[in-house]
Amino acid sequence: MQKLESNEREIWLRKEKLQDNKTRQEQRELELKNLKEEEAKLNKEIEEFQENSLSTYYKKVSQVRAYFKQVAPAKVAMAERVLQPELLPPLVKICTCESRLQQYDEYGKVTKNPKTPDYGICQINEPTWGDEAKEFGFDIMKKEGNIVMANVIFAAFGAQPWYPSKSCHGMA
Repeated sequence: MQKLESNEREIWLRKEKLQDNKTRQEQRELELKNLKEEEAKLNKEIEEFQENSLSTYYKKVSQVRAYFKQVAPAKVAMAERVLQPELLPPLVKICTCESRLQQYDEYGKVTKNPKTPDYGICQINEPTWGDEAKEFGFDIMKKEGNIVMANVIFAAFGAQPWYPSKSCHGMA
């Protein structure tokens, strides 16, 4: 009889263990289901984000294209004007103060500031701008190169590089 009770107890324990395993299995299946639902939700959010990002990107591209259609002709015209060996209007006043619009002195030498390494009609500072002028293909020791480099500098920085003569030309 004791053996019978022992077998019943063992059967009962196995049933309990099976029930526990079944419960754990159900819990895992429920967790898996929840994870799959969450994954689907996240995938949908990612897809919506990508669609919105792509939409936003194309909208920005469209805006940039519209901007360049409006601005580019003016920028091209400005670049063409800057690269002409003719002083931009504000530089006429600046260069008058700097060199009295003289590229060469009475001996045929390039005008130079006696205190600084500034040369030519626009008194381009050679240590600061000389290498860049050469890279652009301009010779600041020649009138045309000096003027074009001054136009480029003015287009990029305004009158600030000619600040030392501000009291004469009034800009900067």
